Amino acid sequence: MEKNHDEISYAVRERLQFIELQLLFKGWVSRFDLMAQFGVAEAAATRDFKKYKEISGDNMVLNHTYKRYEINANEFTPIFDRELDAYLVETKAVKNNFGRNEPLIESMENISGTNSKIFFELSRAITNNDAVKIKYRSLENGISEREIVPHAFFDTDLRMYVRCFDRKRSIFINLLVNRVVSVDSCKNQPLDDEMSFNDSSWNSFVELELIPHPNEGNVKNKECVEMDLSMTDGVKVVRVRCATGAFWLNRWNVDCSSNASLSSKKYQLYLKNRSVLESLDSAFIVNGFGD
Repeated sequence: MEKNHDEISYAVRERLQFIELQLLFKGWVSRFDLMAQFGVAEAAATRDFKKYKEISGDNMVLNHTYKRYEINANEFTPIFDRELDAYLVETKAVKNNFGRNEPLIESMENISGTNSKIFFELSRAITNNDAVKIKYRSLENGISEREIVPHAFFDTDLRMYVRCFDRKRSIFINLLVNRVVSVDSCKNQPLDDEMSFNDSSWNSFVELELIPHPNEGNVKNKECVEMDLSMTDGVKVVRVRCATGAFWLNRWNVDCSSNASLSSKKYQLYLKNRSVLESLDSAFIVNGFGD
């Protein structure tokens, strides 16, 4: 938060953030909104509006007819330094949906809900730097037992993975959390070469250069894709971990073939600097790897 208001208490700051969120998404906010959301008295709500006005200057103006504050769009400068994504998360969870009967943002259901018991057991192991014994179900080998040293999770928006050192293969790997059948304690605690600081693929990054797919059958108007991803000179550069880059490319349906040979409107992006695949874990899973 900027503009000399670090001295504000957490409770007041939360209410001021609410005021700003309402102005941004709804265009107006009233004392009743604040009172209903936080259960504060009218006098407290009045003080909050006075404080926001004091800090923000011309961000909002009072509409006496409707007894509400409305956004001054031409002069508005947020007092909270927050990315849009942070606001979107709050908007999906907001209780009153800005007075609408329907959600402002409809979320798509994730059909691969993470097993909470397994997740929390792995989370405790990560937090306490513990090795654990697990039973893991794989597509090729069914259920197997192994010892792992987990150090992080990563989420593709479709599935949750745990990054860990696998003592069975003596390498760092990614495992699907939902394929972990059970987690048990392990007597053999982690060695230095099993810890996260020695996971070179996790700690190394590459830049992916994405361009609109050159095949006109895939993308007829390249300007649309360039606009979608805020490309600069027709290129979007994304920095990813070597350990997760292949999953990222699949998530965005990027054609990674050597000559942009994947013909489908599904593939709107092409990996321009294909040589980076040599640096990625599990590069064989990307679309067009063998082409």
